[in-house]
Amino acid sequence: MNTDIAELPDKAALLRLNEVLLRACDHNCRERYATAEEMHDDLLRLRDGEELGVHARRRRPLLASLAVLLLLGTGGFYTLRQYHTYGGVRIETEPAGANVIVGDILRPSPAEFAQLPTGKHSAHVMLAGYEPADTFFEVKADVQAHPKLLHLQRSHGTAQINSLPAGATFELKHQDTVVKSGTTPATLTDLPTGDYVLVMKLGVREHVEPINIARDEITAKDYEFASGVISVSTTRPGAMVTMDDQPVGAAPLEIKAAEGDHDLVATYGTWPEQRRRVHADRAQPTEVMFDFPSGSVKITSAPAGASVWEGGQELGTTPLPIDDLEPGPVKYELRLPGFKNIEVSGVVEPGKQLFFEPRFFKHVARAAANRGRTVSACGSSP
Repeated sequence: MNTDIAELPDKAALLRLNEVLLRACDHNCRERYATAEEMHDDLLRLRDGEELGVHARRRRPLLASLAVLLLLGTGGFYTLRQYHTYGGVRIETEPAGANVIVGDILRPSPAEFAQLPTGKHSAHVMLAGYEPADTFFEVKADVQAHPKLLHLQRSHGTAQINSLPAGATFELKHQDTVVKSGTTPATLTDLPTGDYVLVMKLGVREHVEPINIARDEITAKDYEFASGVISVSTTRPGAMVTMDDQPVGAAPLEIKAAEGDHDLVATYGTWPEQRRRVHADRAQPTEVMFDFPSGSVKITSAPAGASVWEGGQELGTTPLPIDDLEPGPVKYELRLPGFKNIEVSGVVEPGKQLFFEPRFFKHVARAAANRGRTVSACGSSP
């Protein structure tokens, strides 16, 4: 056994061990360790390179310590050497890239740590979006430990989704996959942490925004579908109205519409459809009027006093105005005793007046009789 401490590479450690052993073997029992636990604590401090407890910091003669070492023999020297043996460890996680902390050293997984004192150790593992975990392993001299693969568990959070007005449909998507769907208001629990996309719809309106679910937190998303009122009236009550190609009812009516521009179309009878581009504003109602002007007909004749007929019904005598007509074709018959009936026709246009001014001619037979015999079959006088 080598007793020349000054020549040993473990000189400093031996001297510190000397302090522990001197106290353990002190001739004065009051100076000894009170319990085995006190001595065990100092031995652990010695192993870990820490300062010994205050009770063991007294210097003793070197010869006394050597005597103790001689008493311990080879087994004691081997125990001392064990405190200064090292090994390593390789820690792998699923998924990879987690932060692995051993002692005061942090490395991303798969993480390798060398020069760890032999004995039992633990590693703390963290990764965003996953629950933190600890793994335990034992380091042996000159060996790299390989704890089994650590499968990290996803963290979870909650989403609270609201809309104004309520009743909007929604889809929660993760990488184009719909994870949850429903109508507002809704509370979604046990959502794996991470980034999502929230799509909310109310009628033809759609709102899209990202949402991040954090560990053990409630993420609230509130969205107001801003709307305004469009008040629609027409000169023809009952005209049918559509907005953005969707029927909304008969005028007069009020439409609650999304804030912004909209296309309105009103139709009535044979009138051409009326179109308007209107803006719905949340601050004040928007008013829009659709005008369906009527057309008219005025009929005169020469000579005057002819009766005017339409579809077997007498309307009056010329000169005759006919008002408030729908656009479209019209046809009338004028009758005057002693003259050939006359038919007139045309197309009434909105807001315009159609004129008819026919001239009557007597029947041919009556005209010949009135001329006597002056007209022959050949058209000459006798």
